[in-house]
Amino acid sequence: SRSKLEQQVLMCEFGLLANCVSPSMQDEPANRHHRYKRIDEDDATGALGTGSFGQVFIAGDSRTGEVVVVKRQTYPSAEAARELAFAKTLRSNPSSSVVAMKDYFCDSVVGDGRCVYLVFEYMDTTVWREVVRRKGLFDRPLCVSIFADICRGVNHLHGLGIAHADLSLTNVLYSQGKAKVADLGCSYSAETWVLPRRGRDVPQPGTG
Repeated sequence: SRSKLEQQVLMCEFGLLANCVSPSMQDEPANRHHRYKRIDEDDATGALGTGSFGQVFIAGDSRTGEVVVVKRQTYPSAEAARELAFAKTLRSNPSSSVVAMKDYFCDSVVGDGRCVYLVFEYMDTTVWREVVRRKGLFDRPLCVSIFADICRGVNHLHGLGIAHADLSLTNVLYSQGKAKVADLGCSYSAETWVLPRRGRDVPQPGTG
């Protein structure tokens, strides 16, 4: 029998867009889309990053006044489905060492698909950018603290049956001495023993 987590991933990957509804919001998707106002930062569009996965940008929550990070991806796609499923699992099982998802919704028809928006808590930078900014000069206590945060985050994911599969200093966010694991787009359910992005089986322990 499939685990609840694996079933949730499969449901998303089969394109059941009806499941992309924020449990805490009752307003229409279009209204939720306008709730998050983009903030100009690194360039004129406010985008922190772009690529095949979509776009990430800083926004202000017009309802709460908070600064958040919005990740927009074309849906359906395997990466968007997995990240949404795992972020929903983490929303019910939060950790102070994993970036928290605050909201999610589907909107904006793009060709034959739509866009899914994942709204995350805001962090100042990535650990990699902090390394560059400090020119690699970290004191020992801070290094130990960051490493401990990463270990706690990964341990929490593993406890939920989630393998990150793309852990790097660019996928660990940093703010005011605190590090948090982020970006679950390449993650997979450990119970499936499959690496979706590589398309090959991972043998169970003891089977060679």
